[in-house]
Amino acid sequence: MEAQDILPESNDRNVFCEAILGLQKFSTHAIESGNPKWNTSMQFQIYDLNKDVLSVCLFDRKVYSPNVFLGKTELKIIQIYREQVKENQENHNPITRVFRMSNNSTTKIMLKMSISIYK
Repeated sequence: MEAQDILPESNDRNVFCEAILGLQKFSTHAIESGNPKWNTSMQFQIYDLNKDVLSVCLFDRKVYSPNVFLGKTELKIIQIYREQVKENQENHNPITRVFRMSNNSTTKIMLKMSISIYK
């Protein structure tokens, strides 16, 4: 959904988010802000509920040089599923959580997540 408090502040920051699950990768568009709001939807196919991990990374998009890595967080799919079941009692309503990025104690990312299991 959005990121907050991306440091260091810069006037030419152009932030995008990249989410990876196995070989599946999706990216948001880049927004010129230290607090970007993407409201982008991404859908992944889960292969192993107990082992799959979602990696979420933030980057500063550069035109004439490599993108700058701003932070990363990793989420175990089983943990997301357990929290969703606990909060919703078997409904598939999304849960919203805020996570700190691994390399920066101030940067946070807010994600709205839902896992649906089809039998």
